[in-house]
Amino acid sequence: APWIIPTPTTPLPSATPTALPGAGLTLWVGEEVPEGLQGQLKLPAGAQQVNTAELANLRIGVGAGGGRTARWIYAVTAAFPTITDEVSLDDVKSAWEGGKPKVFGGSPLLMSASTRAAFAMLWGEPAPAGVKVLAEGALQAEVWRLKQSWAIIPFEAINPRWKVLRVDGASPLDKGFD
Repeated sequence: APWIIPTPTTPLPSATPTALPGAGLTLWVGEEVPEGLQGQLKLPAGAQQVNTAELANLRIGVGAGGGRTARWIYAVTAAFPTITDEVSLDDVKSAWEGGKPKVFGGSPLLMSASTRAAFAMLWGEPAPAGVKVLAEGALQAEVWRLKQSWAIIPFEAINPRWKVLRVDGASPLDKGFD
């Protein structure tokens, strides 16, 4: 009996390459972007991250320009069992400038490198004695170890071991916070 070989009714895919979804996309991320946000960025295949804003056609950072904006919220925090509930913005700025704020024994503000970079864009460079930079994952342990210390952290890093302090009566945990 003769053999019957079926022939395909649909054409086979061509060997012509197609462009990757991210081809031509170059992304720059400013050092002030919170580490938690940086860790969530997923580039499509073919896209690449670049080290300078001028080489990028997509930029994420403070004052990076463009038509879209986002608001990053930070919290002034301490170890949860801290008695202090509120600080003034003047105390925070005094610590930033290397002064001796009336709270936390005049200790420096603890923060990550990205938080420092974001606030430096707003307030200028901090005094060396005013800020202590640590890895974001090490901040909480250091605040608890030192007892009389405080930190500025991105809102998304808040967890039950942090006490969020009010600043001039306002807290990012308040309903309707602006």
